[in-house]
Amino acid sequence: RAIPDQSGAARSLLKELDRASLTYASGVIDHINEARAFSYVATGTHTGLALKHRQFPNVVSLPPGTLLDVGRAEPDGQPLDWRLCEAAELPQLCEVRVGRLTRPEGKDFAFVEAGGERIFVPPVQASAFEPGEPREVRCLAIRRANRDGKVGWRAIRFFTGELEPFR
Repeated sequence: RAIPDQSGAARSLLKELDRASLTYASGVIDHINEARAFSYVATGTHTGLALKHRQFPNVVSLPPGTLLDVGRAEPDGQPLDWRLCEAAELPQLCEVRVGRLTRPEGKDFAFVEAGGERIFVPPVQASAFEPGEPREVRCLAIRRANRDGKVGWRAIRFFTGELEPFR
């Protein structure tokens, strides 16, 4: 009698054992660099890492704003695994904000005023809003340092339509 092929189950078990030895850190996909084939995952206001699409092909389909847990064997080592994060937000790094969006006339960017914070809206997202027409919005914002080292909030995704109740 032939023994059934168990190689798939064995590989799955080995992968789970490997995952158990990794240390996971939560982060958010900040942006995707298509030219260099990686998704950049911010893990703090000044820290992050690249998930290379060649090594992690399933990451390619995840949009900016997706929360992930990235596994590494050493705290500053190369990423070896990832999984979707169970959290909806990462306090002080990636939060859902509700506020009033204003896009100044003649400008390709905008700002959202939310709870005393000013959230920058880059041209890619701001182009969806008409200049001079303030409106209430709900966005996912990331807190990051810019090239000059100044830390601030930046919108990375806007929500439309009916959403689950705010927490």
